[in-house]
Amino acid sequence: MTSPKYFHENLANGKWFEFPLALQLGNIGGEIQRYINAKKRNDSVAAQTAFYKAIELIDLTKNDPKHRKTGRLKEICRLKEFLVDAVINDPPIYKSDLEGLVRYCNQMVIAYKN
Repeated sequence: MTSPKYFHENLANGKWFEFPLALQLGNIGGEIQRYINAKKRNDSVAAQTAFYKAIELIDLTKNDPKHRKTGRLKEICRLKEFLVDAVINDPPIYKSDLEGLVRYCNQMVIAYKN
């Protein structure tokens, strides 16, 4: 059986779990912002790649053992649900807003730095 391929191979090999949640969310927010920027440029390939990268980072975050102890797993799962809703559904069922997701992720980074 072959191991799955990752966009973020280095992070998938355990490096991701060394980051605190705030930095994980900051990176996820960066991928969501790249998705937004690619959509504005009508670059569907870059948008799709950024979306898949964001999903991959959320899944890595969900699998981070430290979040099972902190009770943040539900929050991480909800982030994925809102991201998929905003990208896939037209209009979004939950009224998910990509810019709002980026702001949420960025606020976590700001809180972490303070």
